[in-house]
Amino acid sequence: MLIVARYWVRQVLQPPSIPIHIDDPVGAFAVHSINGMISTFFVGFLGQAELTLNKKAGLFLGGGFDLFGIQLLGVVAIAVLIIAFSFLMFGSLKALKRLRVDPKADHISIDAYEHGASVWSNVYAIKQFVEEDKNRTKTPGVSAINRE
Repeated sequence: MLIVARYWVRQVLQPPSIPIHIDDPVGAFAVHSINGMISTFFVGFLGQAELTLNKKAGLFLGGGFDLFGIQLLGVVAIAVLIIAFSFLMFGSLKALKRLRVDPKADHISIDAYEHGASVWSNVYAIKQFVEEDKNRTKTPGVSAINRE
């Protein structure tokens, strides 16, 4: 089941976040928001009357659209709240020029930039990264980070 869930997140849910420019390298948007919405909808589809607060069964268990409608309203309300709060928070941070770290920190890692050490020093030492970076060929205009 874990393999199916991992495939679902990486191959189905995460790619739609790329064209809308969600900066999410670890897939947190897909895991928490999309899976949360799907789980909420499943309560509306498969909820058992004795386990719900309104004593209504889900759509597939003969309860009609009542429970699903409540779940849908909840998902929409939470999505509107999160989108509005995100625009306010990230817009404020962007206006204050606090949304991104220094480009040098972005390049060498925030741990090395802020603390002079790597969290994974036993896996990938900062000195090793710097040496490899010096030997890497530079291609103008190509970056892992889109700074437009």
